[in-house]
Amino acid sequence: WPLRPGLDPRKTSPYDFYQFFLRLKDAEAVQLLKLFLFADMRQLDSLIEVQMRTPEKRVAQKRLAEDLTLLVHGEKGLGLAKRASAVLFGGDAAAETLQHLKEEELHLIFGDAGFATLSSEAGLTILDMAMKARLFPTINDAVRIITAGGLYINQCRVSTPDHVIVPGVHVLPSNYTLARVGKKNYYLIKWLV
Repeated sequence: WPLRPGLDPRKTSPYDFYQFFLRLKDAEAVQLLKLFLFADMRQLDSLIEVQMRTPEKRVAQKRLAEDLTLLVHGEKGLGLAKRASAVLFGGDAAAETLQHLKEEELHLIFGDAGFATLSSEAGLTILDMAMKARLFPTINDAVRIITAGGLYINQCRVSTPDHVIVPGVHVLPSNYTLARVGKKNYYLIKWLV
């Protein structure tokens, strides 16, 4: 495998470790199941059979990801990896999962994201926040992208630049906002109260 997950959590986060196994090709997952799964042969054969019949369910990848992340990073690491995956790929449930993340978890999941600290001000708009946090190079770009639906606040699409920031909606209980521009450009905004 060209990319190998590290066992040191300072080098490979529980989320990256977990995702490594979820992204394996089917044949690789089956091969690794045979090496690393702590189960009897009947269980292993049954799991491989399900994988072969319904590869879209990715049961081999999920089992590897869960078992090996638990083994290497413990229950806390596995829980963090699952919550991170739910926030990033959970669809409608992503916003709900995000509401329950602590400050430390946000930083672990979005450690590579852009970061800004803003003062909480009455009447601050989505556009004001976006410009102060430097999500966009120009106001014109910001207005164009926001009105086109290219900005997400806490995994919910926003399309009205002059909408006022509302605590509890746009600001998480941890006093953070997760902003995403496009598909993959994440920014963490810490609010000073």
